[in-house]
Amino acid sequence: MDRTDVEELAVKLGMLAAGLKDLGERLTRQTERAQTELARTANALASTAEASARQATTDLMSHAGKAILSSTQAATADLEHVLVGASSTVTRLSTGLEEKIHALKRLHALSVWKALFATGGALLAIAAATCTIGWSTYTYREDTAWAGELHEARIRGSLRPCPEGGVCVYVNKRWHRLAR
Repeated sequence: MDRTDVEELAVKLGMLAAGLKDLGERLTRQTERAQTELARTANALASTAEASARQATTDLMSHAGKAILSSTQAATADLEHVLVGASSTVTRLSTGLEEKIHALKRLHALSVWKALFATGGALLAIAAATCTIGWSTYTYREDTAWAGELHEARIRGSLRPCPEGGVCVYVNKRWHRLAR
């Protein structure tokens, strides 16, 4: 892997990190919208319950007046019918709200897991790139040191081809075969 490949990998990692950041921002915005919708639904439920209670009170007053005029039994039956209707409306709206809250919790949990996996993948990619760059630097440093020693020996005139192949250097009145 040469320097251009490492730079390309670093650019790609940067693009991946930017994409992950954008994903995190989108998830945050989506969660905020969901929370806003949840608050709006809760307010609507409260308004509906209040309106139902008001309507029930109005109906109760109306039916109570009629009941006094006609009969106590008919008023009790009507009141029970209104209260059952209001109770069923509140129950239905409450169930809908619970379902929406549950769905939002699941969506939020999935979003968190997605962000966690994406971040973990990016960290693994960054770690791999760091290891690759470190190894390349290490081998490049060794090669540079060896090339420096060869250059010094060449300047002194103490390099010669070895009879068994390779390169030999003259040190301390003896010829030594170079390791590489």
